[in-house]
Amino acid sequence: GTAPYQYSLDNLMFSTNSNFSGLVAGAYVVTVKDANNCLTSMNIVINEPTNLILLGAGTTVTTGNDGTITLTADGGVTPYQFSIDGVNYETNYFFDNLIGGNYSCDVIDGNGCVSSTIVLLDDVTGLSEEFIQGDCATVVFPNPTEDWITIRSVNFALATEGNYQIIDGIGRVILYGKINGVKTDISLKYLKSGNYILKVGETAKPIRIEKE
Repeated sequence: GTAPYQYSLDNLMFSTNSNFSGLVAGAYVVTVKDANNCLTSMNIVINEPTNLILLGAGTTVTTGNDGTITLTADGGVTPYQFSIDGVNYETNYFFDNLIGGNYSCDVIDGNGCVSSTIVLLDDVTGLSEEFIQGDCATVVFPNPTEDWITIRSVNFALATEGNYQIIDGIGRVILYGKINGVKTDISLKYLKSGNYILKVGETAKPIRIEKE
């Protein structure tokens, strides 16, 4: 044929633009017309991707924040991006250093379609008042709590030199400080409701704290 060329999906409206977007799945007849009004056509089928599905598997938490989640996506259009908090997305589908609780997990595919699932990480770390065994003997209360927790230490070395850490569900240290004598009060007032991990000292067993 002879340029310039014009293109049409309905053999009525022709345009020099050869790109057609926003089309639904189905069969189309693409017609090309040249400068001499000669026509040629081609059948094109746009297939719709299968439904995007997200599956998740989690492990049991045994030491405070050793939980893991593995996500698997199927269908949709690659590449996939995964999230366990609905905010941070990444191509990695494996998440570790997690505390116990429910995680709302999402996947976004290459077309921006989203699929979600809930993964529960069982936690064998206790709630309520807990004695921590290790290099100290400590009680933490109240648990669950709305605003404050108190660490009461009966180990002199810990009471004078120990540290504490509050860790969130994705393994970030969000609060830390030194043990203030035999009684240390920690404000959780500005933390969101959910599960956190309290670590006291170097070898003590972590405790899951529930913020209401």
